[in-house]
Amino acid sequence: MSELGIFEWIFGGPSQDRRRDRHAEEARRAQYLERVRETTSRYRDRYVETYEDLLAQGLDQYLPQEFAWVEEQLDELDELLETDPLAARDLSFELAPIISRLPARARQARREYEEERRRQEERLAKLRAEATSELGRYLEEAIAQITDPVEQDFVLEDLQALRDEFAQRSVLPEELPAVQHEISERIRLLREKGARQAQEWRDAKARQIESEARRKLLDFYSAELARHPNQVEAQQKRERLENLYKLAEAQGLSLEEFQARLVAETEDAEPAPRGEEARRQVVRAIMESLTRSGFIVDQPRLLRETDEVLIRAKKPAGAEANFSVRLNGTMIYKFDHYEGMKCKDDIDKVLPLLEQIYGIRLSDARVLWRNPDRLSKSARPLDGNQRRESHG
Repeated sequence: MSELGIFEWIFGGPSQDRRRDRHAEEARRAQYLERVRETTSRYRDRYVETYEDLLAQGLDQYLPQEFAWVEEQLDELDELLETDPLAARDLSFELAPIISRLPARARQARREYEEERRRQEERLAKLRAEATSELGRYLEEAIAQITDPVEQDFVLEDLQALRDEFAQRSVLPEELPAVQHEISERIRLLREKGARQAQEWRDAKARQIESEARRKLLDFYSAELARHPNQVEAQQKRERLENLYKLAEAQGLSLEEFQARLVAETEDAEPAPRGEEARRQVVRAIMESLTRSGFIVDQPRLLRETDEVLIRAKKPAGAEANFSVRLNGTMIYKFDHYEGMKCKDDIDKVLPLLEQIYGIRLSDARVLWRNPDRLSKSARPLDGNQRRESHG
């Protein structure tokens, strides 16, 4: 299990809470929930606009199960907006990376389908024409074992040369086993080459899709800044978002980690006693809480371009915990490389220590990502079914 989440930290907050008037607190809470509902509704509209545009292009036929799942989630989002705005916001966080990837994935699926259909027709036509001898039939069967169309496409020219060399070759019956063995060995070598090149191509395509999805996700969050009451400050935030995007591209951050940073940058934290000294105390408390929970903690590191302090910690068995503490009061955490529910056990140790021992109030905690396999039963896996549309 792995988990990525975000919350606000308020140093010395509990005593203030006890002094607040209960009715004023309830009114503030109601106003807060209404703001969450309004903001989430605007994101919902952007998701629907993207989804309906893809439907208008007919791209749903190439990823039917995934489109059906997204439609179900959008319906659920509509219901939650009426009944539970915080749950609606959590679902919106989950949907944002998925819908950001959807345009690129759907277009690629269409290209793969059309190109594979064309290649299949050409290949079958050639093989039928050449299967005129015992050797030709054996060659057809050997080539047919290459079922991965991406792998096949990378060795297409080599396969054509092999067919040209052997398909019309006449051999004596006693020579046939040796020639068949030669064909098998050469196809084996071609498959090793094709599999290596196909994997390199898939990796490049995955990076391309993630890059396009990061830009789409950036657009979702940048659009919200148009409503900011101070456009000078909004422009400064846009510039910081662009810097975050460049950093995410350079570091290859996952879409979920990039989203967490966007959330931390675009959402205004609740006013509270903060500042560099308060952040230093929060950083110290995190390090001590991690150490108490059995982690080996690295020295914290300040990223000046994003003004965040990074804390990294590991356990001997390989589990990792990463925290990012921003001056505006937001904190991002990620627990990774766990088996089973041990991740939750460590989260339930570390976070309560911050509140119980060190007096840090953690408000409005949100889980942005947990075990990202929700689509596994309903959507076609990207890596296992990609097709290569052209050489190069």
